[in-house]
Amino acid sequence: MDDRTREYLEGRFGDYYRRASPVLPPDANLREWGHIPWTRGSGTTMVRHQSLFDLGDVDTFFADNAPRHAYFSAARYDDPGASTMSKKGWRSADLVFDLDADHLPGVDPEATSYPEMLAECKDALWRLLDFLENDFAFDDCTVVFSGGRGYHVHVRDESVRDLDSEARREIVDYVRAIDLDTEGLIRTVSERGTTKRVLRTEGGWGARVHEALVEYADDLRDMDAEAA
Repeated sequence: MDDRTREYLEGRFGDYYRRASPVLPPDANLREWGHIPWTRGSGTTMVRHQSLFDLGDVDTFFADNAPRHAYFSAARYDDPGASTMSKKGWRSADLVFDLDADHLPGVDPEATSYPEMLAECKDALWRLLDFLENDFAFDDCTVVFSGGRGYHVHVRDESVRDLDSEARREIVDYVRAIDLDTEGLIRTVSERGTTKRVLRTEGGWGARVHEALVEYADDLRDMDAEAA
């Protein structure tokens, strides 16, 4: 990026931040903050290991510095401004889902337009939110545009804050149906002397499979016999 472009963009970012007031995440003082300034030349510099105390008044900091990018951690720390991760003292963390259109199955970034990719990502976002609301009963979910080809979903329910990485992976695996126990979706019942296997429809994947099968059957009924 040449100097004239950099100076122009830095000025426009400054104009924006002087009008806007960034919305802070919950427990902002417990999170690590970082930003990328408008450095000269082709490289970028990440300024990390800052706390809200280091930034001072947030509105003033953004208006005066107009950073190119700004970040806050998903985790909460005892000392977020400590110079190394080992010294910060991990307390808890949000559960964050990162949806990128170019990583979705069936989406070819080379052959799919940007609006089409974003539409596919929105569909995936709605499906994810359906899982989070109906299967996990999470209440505190914040959706933000990633600035590129997708969305970030921040789950901040107290029930997820202390989960370790393995527990978080299990939630992701459940949503993606990885290693899904298909036999566990079925129960055996006896009716009038006949034993049969039926889907569990109380909730979870059993209810989801049942709903999909019913919808599929309805679609078949709407077709003519040969197409069905």
